[in-house]
Amino acid sequence: MVAINPNSSSTINSPNVSSFIDNRLPQVLKSFDTPTHPPYALMIKRAMKELNEESGSTEEAISEFIRREYGEELPFAHAPMLYAQLSKLCNNGDLV
Repeated sequence: MVAINPNSSSTINSPNVSSFIDNRLPQVLKSFDTPTHPPYALMIKRAMKELNEESGSTEEAISEFIRREYGEELPFAHAPMLYAQLSKLCNNGDLV
């Protein structure tokens, strides 16, 4: 069994631990910046409007358009995020 010694100087609320966390957190969470691209719903709607495909646009075509337009701004998890947003828009009736 493991327990924290309440008399120890290395408790979570100590200045040393807080300082370590403050210094280390930005290194660990580098990629969690606020996105500079528009929300996925807007990017999807723009892609579909500009692709203007008669029978609708495929997920692949939408993804390629978004990658072309917003490339480096997109998150690592672009594909699953796109899928989730397309599903949400379809389920809400915004896309058919």
